[in-house]
Amino acid sequence: MNTISLQSEQNELIRRILDVKDLSLLKKVEDLLNAEEAKTSNANEPLTPYMSRQEIEAHIEQACKEAKLIQEGKLQPINAEDLLHEL
Repeated sequence: MNTISLQSEQNELIRRILDVKDLSLLKKVEDLLNAEEAKTSNANEPLTPYMSRQEIEAHIEQACKEAKLIQEGKLQPINAEDLLHEL
C-alpha cells in the first residue's frame, strides 16, 4: 500500500471514529488498537529472563570477593570502558 492510499484510509477512519457517538463502540475500538499495539511491541522485544534472588545474591557475593581481591592487589581491575562493554 502506498503512502497516499494509507493516509487516505487513515483519514477516512479518523472521520468515521469522530462521528461515533456510542461510547461502548469507541471503547471496543480502543481495546482493539491497544491489543494490536501490545502484540507488535511484544513481538519486537526480546524476552528478558529474570534472575532469582539466589542468583542475584551470588552475583553480589562474587562482586564483593572481586572487589576485595582488587583492594589486596591480587586481581587486576578493569577500566571504565571495558566495564561499560561488560554491562
